[in-house]
Amino acid sequence: MGRYWGKIVKNHKIVKDTTADGYTTDTQEEFEQMIQALCEPLDLPRPVILSKHLRDMSEFRHTRFRADDFMEEVAFDSFDVEELIDKKKG
Repeated sequence: MGRYWGKIVKNHKIVKDTTADGYTTDTQEEFEQMIQALCEPLDLPRPVILSKHLRDMSEFRHTRFRADDFMEEVAFDSFDVEELIDKKKG
């Protein structure tokens, strides 16, 4: 189970962000649930999820949805999703 950070970026600045805890991205269904959990508090429509987004999250723990990845018109440049990694103390 991980923690994910979703941020709306416009003109290279974060204009809104939120986090979602307790999700995994092991399957496409789990990835979609995590994306939905991030979109709801930001009042975003759900983006179209492509294999590229799944691959980027799996390989880099980060993915970016551009404005054209949404079926509805959006007023920002991108919606970035990043897995937050807790640094172990010790």
